[in-house]
Amino acid sequence: MTAIKCLALLILLLAVAAIAGICGCRMMGVDAHGHEMLLADSIALGAAVAAAIPALSQQGRLDTAGTFQAALVGSVLHLGLIFIVAVILVMMKRAATPFVLWLLAAYWATLVGLCITFARLIRTAPKAVAKEIGF
Repeated sequence: MTAIKCLALLILLLAVAAIAGICGCRMMGVDAHGHEMLLADSIALGAAVAAAIPALSQQGRLDTAGTFQAALVGSVLHLGLIFIVAVILVMMKRAATPFVLWLLAAYWATLVGLCITFARLIRTAPKAVAKEIGF
């Protein structure tokens, strides 16, 4: 999987989550808080792109275990970046409940995209070559 395909998948999943959230808010008659949604989506997209870099940069160079480790580092980085930014914004009183809810939806949408990307990378990773040991 290329970086462009990964980015397109992440943007598509964020758009689907945003459309579903806006439709749900309209059906319930509450404000969708579009500004908070855009902020949360941009934070989640930035964290997801940063999380995809370790696995995508090692594509074709590592064996399956190395690719899995790079994907694990990416998923931890994704969670960590989103958590740090959310804590900073909430502690500075710059974000309220709608932002946190939109960020939660954006986190799960980008996590699904990253898992699809990482699974494809692991599946296509070169297998480790077994070395023959002579006794």
